[in-house]
Order: sequence, then C-alpha cells, then structure tokens
Amino acid sequence: MSEESPKKIESGPESFPTLEEVKEIIKKFIGLAEYKEFWTPRYDEKGLYAWKIFVETADGSTEYEYTRKGPNPDGEGFKTAVFAAFYDKDDFPVSGSTQAELIRGKWNTELTPIDPSIDYKNLLH
Repeated sequence: MSEESPKKIESGPESFPTLEEVKEIIKKFIGLAEYKEFWTPRYDEKGLYAWKIFVETADGSTEYEYTRKGPNPDGEGFKTAVFAAFYDKDDFPVSGSTQAELIRGKWNTELTPIDPSIDYKNLLH
C-alpha cells in the first residue's frame, strides 16, 4: 500500500489592483461625491501601493486610504485594503474601519464598519 503525498497548491504571482480598480471600490462608499487627493498615487515596481483622499461630509470629513500588502518604499502594508477614518467638524477623529479588503484576489466590501454617527469624542469625557 503506497501513500500519496498531499497535492501542492500552486499559485501564480500575486496581483494587485490598479488605480482605476481602487477608484471603483472607493466609489461604492462615496458615490458621486467629489474628493480631494491627499497623497498622489504612489507606485513601485509592483504597481500602486498607496493612495489617500478626503471627502467632505455633512458632519465633517472622511479620509479613505488604499494600501497594498507587503514591503514598499514607505514601509510595509499589512493587508491590501481600503481604510476609512471619520472626522467631525473640528477635524477630531471619531472612528475608523476597514471598508474593503482584497482577499484571494476578490474585494470584500461586506465588512461591518464602526458607526460614524456615534459621538465618540463625548464618550471620552
């Protein structure tokens, strides 16, 4: 009786989204709202590794930041994702969360964000 060795799962090189793909993901959260670029898109030999924008809201603003997993010229990203930080009208950060994460080549946008309507600033006092 011979034992078969477990089959190896082979995978090709990891691919990362383009700026246009990241814009499409962020558009799911901001709709047609205009944004201001905080960081111009940052690239290395693997492609886009960081981009940050701000969107004005009725209650303050929201910062959206894309980062790519792995080493890059500015440091290292721990996952490929779009993060959001919510600020009140006084530019005080009130909450933040991962909005979308690239998992095995597919974007997961069904993550549960922290509720930006909660007044976290007053909870601290």
